[in-house]
Formats: sequence, C-alpha cells, structure tokens
Amino acid sequence: LAHDFGKIPQGKPVTTVFNLKNTGKDSLKLEMVQAGCGCTTPSWKPGPYAPGEDFKITVGYNAASEGNFTKPVTIT
Repeated sequence: LAHDFGKIPQGKPVTTVFNLKNTGKDSLKLEMVQAGCGCTTPSWKPGPYAPGEDFKITVGYNAASEGNFTKPVTIT
C-alpha cells in the first residue's frame, strides 16, 4: 500500500489511515508495525483480528526538512 501526502507544510504533522482486512481463514495478530525513522509514527493494535475483520493502521509523518520523501512502514 502507498499514500501520497502531496504538498505538506514543513514541521506540521500529517496522518493517514490504512484500512485493512483479514482475508485469511485464521485469526491474524500483528507483532510489529515499525517505521523506518523517528519522523514517521505508526499507531496500531496487535489484534487478534478474526477472519473477515477490518482493522486500521494510522501513520503520521512530520516533515523536518524540505523536499520529496519516501518512508517505509514494515508490518510483521
């Protein structure tokens, strides 16, 4: 999944929400949601999430410097 924040003001935090769904046949538990740096902050609940259950991961970003950026978030 990807999200384009577009143009954002420097030093003003922005967030987006990724809406996800457990499409498997077993319960799903998130072990870790980890950002690549301190300027990116994920917020999540580990679950468990039942088959067919929807859940959200909120990701915030605070631009400390100007310019384009790509920041990964790893979900385990």
